[in-house]
Amino acid sequence: MKDHYDVAAAGFGPPSAVYPEHIVVQGHPNSLAFKAIQASRLKLGRFEAYYWSQTPIKDAYRKLHGRIFQTIVANDLSSLPLAVTLAAESHARLILDVHEYEPGHFDGHWLFDFFFKPLWEYIARKYLPAVDSMSTVCEGIAALYQKEFSVQPKVITNAPFRSPLPPSEVQPKQIRIVHHGICNAHRQLEAMVSMARMLSPRFRLDLMLVKTDEGSYAKIRRQARMAENIALLAPVPYEDIVPTLNSYDMGLCMFPPSTPTLQFALPNKFFEFLQAGLAVCSWPSPEIRNIIERHQCGIVAEAYTAAAMAQAVESLSAHDIAAMKHRSRKASAEHCAENNQAAFLRMVRGES
Repeated sequence: MKDHYDVAAAGFGPPSAVYPEHIVVQGHPNSLAFKAIQASRLKLGRFEAYYWSQTPIKDAYRKLHGRIFQTIVANDLSSLPLAVTLAAESHARLILDVHEYEPGHFDGHWLFDFFFKPLWEYIARKYLPAVDSMSTVCEGIAALYQKEFSVQPKVITNAPFRSPLPPSEVQPKQIRIVHHGICNAHRQLEAMVSMARMLSPRFRLDLMLVKTDEGSYAKIRRQARMAENIALLAPVPYEDIVPTLNSYDMGLCMFPPSTPTLQFALPNKFFEFLQAGLAVCSWPSPEIRNIIERHQCGIVAEAYTAAAMAQAVESLSAHDIAAMKHRSRKASAEHCAENNQAAFLRMVRGES
């Protein structure tokens, strides 16, 4: 948007791009007493009181109240009540972009089910009708919002901008597999370690993990040390992700279908694999599977198990992988930020 409009960006910390103006929203740790009050508000169904008493929400409203905007873009349901209020004040067009199915984000986790699921359901039911246009990251999540809340989100994926890099050459005796992303218990990364340990010596797995969960990271590190073909690497800056991935042969996606968000996962890493020219190996996640099968740019395991993934990977020859890498590179022309940018600007202009 910044190349076409005067944009003010509001969020935690400075934005990743340069805008004419950015507003830093403040947040600080809350006392135990305040957390107890907030927990009671959630259980009593006092969702408005809970929401508007949050420090970042109060600070954002204080800094944005009274400003006149033509369009407001809200990021996820957590900013929606604030955005609806600000849009009403300045009669602005309101666009909502959601990256998860928030009402089921951590389904099955007692803390989420006990406290937060009713909150997100309340926010969605009350505030989604005020949105002029809505987008989300994949068809599966769009269908869930449509079914539960009678909205019709458009799909704008998390694809990066196009890369000019050609696929790297496959070395038959040293096929390099990579996975990058956050490390937490919900991702069940132990299955990747188990899978790699089942592979023959011609395969090597590198894990570039962000330590969002120190306990999970330590567990993965202990398990990886038991295998000669697994290494843990430091993550790289965002702009270096695709160039770094380009030296690999296969990108690994193994998301357990434990929540709607993970079941319908179509993450940025998948599209970064395409831009880097990698063959993609995945569990049978439906959104990823659809693209892999349409472009024939990877392999999909028959089941959500480490053994099934290892069997699928092991079945591939170096020639198979090289052909898949070239088809990924071809598919990257379709699945890129340039196409998503055009679609999003049509939403901003109210054309779709």
